[in-house]
Amino acid sequence: MPQSHVRQNQHVIWARCSSPNQIEQVAELEQTLRQDGDRVQFLCSLPDPRDEGVLKTPTTQRNTRQFIFAHRPIAVLWVGGLLDQNILAPCHAVDLPIVVLEGSASMLDGPARGWLPGRGRSHLAKLHAVFLKDMRDRSAFVQAGVPDHVIQIAGSLGDSSTVLPYRESDRRELAEVLGTRPVWLAAETQPEDVEMLCQAHREAARRAHRLLLIIAPTQPGSGRAIADTCRAAGLNTSLRSAGAEPEESTQVYLADDDDSMGLWYRIAPITFLGGTFNSGARDDPFHPAALGSVTIHGPAQGKYQERFRKLMSVDATLQIMTPAALGEAVAQLLSVDKAAAKANAGWDITSRGAATAALVSAILQHLIDGEAP
Repeated sequence: MPQSHVRQNQHVIWARCSSPNQIEQVAELEQTLRQDGDRVQFLCSLPDPRDEGVLKTPTTQRNTRQFIFAHRPIAVLWVGGLLDQNILAPCHAVDLPIVVLEGSASMLDGPARGWLPGRGRSHLAKLHAVFLKDMRDRSAFVQAGVPDHVIQIAGSLGDSSTVLPYRESDRRELAEVLGTRPVWLAAETQPEDVEMLCQAHREAARRAHRLLLIIAPTQPGSGRAIADTCRAAGLNTSLRSAGAEPEESTQVYLADDDDSMGLWYRIAPITFLGGTFNSGARDDPFHPAALGSVTIHGPAQGKYQERFRKLMSVDATLQIMTPAALGEAVAQLLSVDKAAAKANAGWDITSRGAATAALVSAILQHLIDGEAP
């Protein structure tokens, strides 16, 4: 999460956001830059912040000048919302580059904020880069004074997600052991989920008798207790933490070690996301989608509601309303064609966002390279 105070020797980027869900999106962008070795810090602001780690966006030119002087940003990410000259003018007065994200024609509703036509065009002409969500809005920005060469059409930053890492050697080794066995994954599993998973597995296995369930506990230390419950349900169970590999007779395999979830999402074409029948999803549904795994989930989406909505809008997940429906849902997705169609739709959503994040990161990287912290 971006911080509200500036750490020493950091390149500061002001992320002027228009809604709280954008904070998490720019945090992932910050993480990407940090992973590339950049000493960068995002300062996020909102019109009406509820979190103490988020600053209040200035509303006057005087307050904007004070904000810039206090925090010394090297660039501004303008994420949605009206293009307000009370911020644009002070930024351009000190040659502060502005990169507009989530752009749409509604951002140009200047008269509501006291635009003067000549000054408005001069401010828009100085924008460093503009990322529009819809090609149809391009002409409106050009007519308003934005240079055509700084405009790009790109997916929403909200469609981006960190692709969880995994070791390819581990994937190859497991793939060789599993061969053609059908596999499904229960991610972010807690002990109270296990009886439901065992029942669902028995039901789905009636259609695919070699079916393997991989359980990835929320807490790796709970693996043995979960394994005991599975065995009590009559399922042959082994634990990765004990050095075991899934054998032909293994029905449940506990992924209870320190391996990244990226490995398990990459191995399993079907994922049930834990928490979606009670407290809310315990992981971002974009994580399995980005690695080709189709998510089955209940109605409790928690803080990832918007990302579930995007995936569901392209039929990239399978939502069920009760735990009793889980076994049938797994059985449905054992159909290769059905699972592949959903996986492709999910990958398309997440890869579009990843491409946008890469473009924005490249621009910020160029700006960072021209500065000394």
